Order: sequence, then C-alpha cells, then structure tokens
Amino acid sequence: MSKSPLVSIIIPTFNRADLIGETLDSVLTQTYANWECLVGDDGSTDGTEEVLQNYVLKDIGFQYFKRPDTHLAGGNGARNYGFQFS
Repeated sequence: MSKSPLVSIIIPTFNRADLIGETLDSVLTQTYANWECLVGDDGSTDGTEEVLQNYVLKDIGFQYFKRPDTHLAGGNGARNYGFQFS
C-alpha cells in the first residue's frame, strides 16, 4: 500500500492575528490527510505568534517560523524561508 504524497502548504503572514485563524481552520477541514502547513511570519507585532502557537499545539501538521533578517522582508521572503523547511 502506497502512502499519499505529502502536500506542503506555505503561508506568509504579517499582522493577521484577526484573520489567520480562519485560514488555518480551513486547512484543518481539508479531507486530504497528508499535509504540513508552514507559516512564515514577516515580523508581526499584533499577536499573530500567539494565535499560531495555539495551532501548533492543536495539530502537529502546523509549523511556525519567523523570517530572519537574512531573507528579504515581505511576503516573498517569508514564503521562501518557509519553503526551506518543506
């Protein structure tokens, strides 16, 4: 029996504490089971990290990373940093 391929969902975020939960809840409701969700934070200051930590504790498929200064700021830098972990 072959295992389904792993699907990596890479989400950049910045100051979206009020919206990111809806996105991550959508990931949780997918019927495809073999996934990982990598969220790259671009330097949020609004509580995004706290929201993400709750999801990391809720499901092992979620991973949270802060974009280091070695990557360009912005969504692309956060996404590319997350891609390294997929």
